[in-house]
Amino acid sequence: MTAAEAGAPVRNDVQLRAANDLSVSHQAYYDRAAAALVFQVVNRRTDQVVAQYPDEAVLRRRAYFNTLDLQKDLQKEDVPRVVPTDRTA
Repeated sequence: MTAAEAGAPVRNDVQLRAANDLSVSHQAYYDRAAAALVFQVVNRRTDQVVAQYPDEAVLRRRAYFNTLDLQKDLQKEDVPRVVPTDRTA
């Protein structure tokens, strides 16, 4: 193995990764319907969601089953169920 020439450019992925980090933002929010914390990577230039965890299908499914659970509880009792995330000071 020989050393690289002094004049030859060396590939540096760290600079590319830093440039990509500047073009995206990381966001987190709480989805009340799904009762889940959602993490997103958003492109700053286009405001498009690049990646999301959990994905949209999982959030819709959780919201659907939460609604079914609430309906089932309401049929059992006349008193509405208090969701643990609904807090008052």
